[in-house]
Amino acid sequence: MNLLPMGYLYRLVAKRPEWLRAEQVEDIYSLHDCFTKDFADYIKFWKHNGFWLFDSPEIIETLAREHSISLDGMQLFYFEVFEKEFDEDSNSWVTFSPEASFVTNVQKPPYCSFEGFDIASFSYGNTAESSPLSCVRLAEKVPTNEHCLLDTLDDAQNTIEQNLEELHEPGPYRIIAVYTVPVAAANHKLKVVGTVDARILPSRLTKGTRSATAVVEMNKAQRGAWIVDGQDQPFPCRDGNAVLLNQIK
Repeated sequence: MNLLPMGYLYRLVAKRPEWLRAEQVEDIYSLHDCFTKDFADYIKFWKHNGFWLFDSPEIIETLAREHSISLDGMQLFYFEVFEKEFDEDSNSWVTFSPEASFVTNVQKPPYCSFEGFDIASFSYGNTAESSPLSCVRLAEKVPTNEHCLLDTLDDAQNTIEQNLEELHEPGPYRIIAVYTVPVAAANHKLKVVGTVDARILPSRLTKGTRSATAVVEMNKAQRGAWIVDGQDQPFPCRDGNAVLLNQIK
């Protein structure tokens, strides 16, 4: 599969609403902001890229400082998109590209944790207008993980093709890979210090810790973890291993 880097967002993660009767879902990691809210109404700043996200976390952090926007309690997300979108008129997968009037030069994170795939509608071709898994309660019918996301690209493609009448919002539809990024990793302040068998990890080393000395990020899809190699490119560990990362002072 070929995934294209889309960009970053800081977001305030929302818990599953009571009316969404999908008991496996704990919170919402969708691209659309109907539940999990973006750090600001950021389009007015005109600092986004051709996917209407941000090329780096630093751009968001600079905007937050300049406009007195608090990022406290927010999760940093990184998104990629499958290279083809589903066009319901032609009933086929077709290629697309980011909006050419904006520069798109996404800096991949040195370390991130894959959380799952979202489905989003893009009738205007710029920002997501709906994430049907959560927005139109498709997660009540389609098995998702605890973040209201699908586990594989095949699951996402099949969900779109087999549930067109239940997606409700006009397409085309895109498949979004959702990742979480530790803030320290986004700022290149983490280094790999070793690996450990995930089965014997102490409970105090938890996923998503921001300020602890060691950070453990488990990759559910690979049953391993993403770590940083010499070129700051992520790759999966062998099954059952997690990676210990220390913050660089």
